[in-house]
Amino acid sequence: MKKIGILTFHRALNYGAVLQSYSLVNYLRKRIPDALIEIIDYSSSMEARYYEKKPVSYLLKKFDIKSAWGEYNKKRVFKSFSDNLPISQYHLQSDDIKQLNEHINNCYDIVISGSDAIFNWSGLKFPTAFFLHDIIKPKLTYAASAHRLFYRDADSEKIKYVGESIGSLTYFGARDKETERLASFCGFNGNVHHNCDPALLLDIDDIHQKTSERIILKKCGISNAKPIIIVMTPDTRVANVIKAKYEKDYNIVSLFISNGTFNNTVYSLTPFEWATVFSKAVLTVTEYFHATILSLLNGTPVLSLDSLDDTLGYEGKIKDLLTTRLDLPFLYLNKREIIEKGASVITERIGRIQSDFNANFVRNSINKEITSADSFLEHLMKLV
Repeated sequence: MKKIGILTFHRALNYGAVLQSYSLVNYLRKRIPDALIEIIDYSSSMEARYYEKKPVSYLLKKFDIKSAWGEYNKKRVFKSFSDNLPISQYHLQSDDIKQLNEHINNCYDIVISGSDAIFNWSGLKFPTAFFLHDIIKPKLTYAASAHRLFYRDADSEKIKYVGESIGSLTYFGARDKETERLASFCGFNGNVHHNCDPALLLDIDDIHQKTSERIILKKCGISNAKPIIIVMTPDTRVANVIKAKYEKDYNIVSLFISNGTFNNTVYSLTPFEWATVFSKAVLTVTEYFHATILSLLNGTPVLSLDSLDDTLGYEGKIKDLLTTRLDLPFLYLNKREIIEKGASVITERIGRIQSDFNANFVRNSINKEITSADSFLEHLMKLV
């Protein structure tokens, strides 16, 4: 029996990160039942410190007790969710990856790096483990991304290292065009396979069965029959527009990230509840990639705001998803347009979404996109 290890961001206090981890490992376990597949319990020290300091920063820098408490509560929720993941008994939290590489080479037959922004090394000690540079076993990336990495400014040694790493892969799967451009910039001229984000592979009906509507609505503070609009943005300018236009007739639920416009932000949803809550809404307004995906999986119209200014010459993952992969450009709005045209562009776009959103077209687009996982599965099964 082959033993396969997955390196990913399963310890992140982020709904999208843990759900894509859950999705990928379960997708592979169902399709390759004869292999032993688990998530390697590794995280960098710098990543861990970031999440440890976040509640403290709300207290010391913003004097925001509610958000600080919310961040502590979020940590508790995500820790309990780890029971849903097949995590290795081996555990390492370190920025020194030599020990990890030795463990992988000794204990796994195949290793997978991905998904998510595993190729973005900014804020981490370079080189990171996710490049698999010194792994001698068959190694693959699934939906690797370099989102928000301004790699054209990187020094030549890093570029050389990344190019060598990608060139040594058994299979290189990238999530977005910008990651393909990174590979080319680093001198890689081999095959690049596009893979969909693993969150698109979720069995959303199965996740719904793991949750309670009553508990979700209670956590969101909803006790009436008014329709729900979900907002996930720290941008008070956006939130103010939503509040002024829709607060009278809708329940507005602020999730995950605090916003001064709303009195309460819901931090206590489990990842399964978070994935389900979008099915209760008539609209999502978000800056988050995976909130966009989960809204679409639930058939919920979404306005997805891209905070990455597209004049910088780097294409963000939200634009790649909605304009290139799913052919849903009217759901996409770069926040630069709000600055240039005024806040009214938000409600104008919402009006168009409400009139033009076609759930069947969206589902067909998703079904087409998830076929991009096929080439990865085929390569992996040959190795098994």
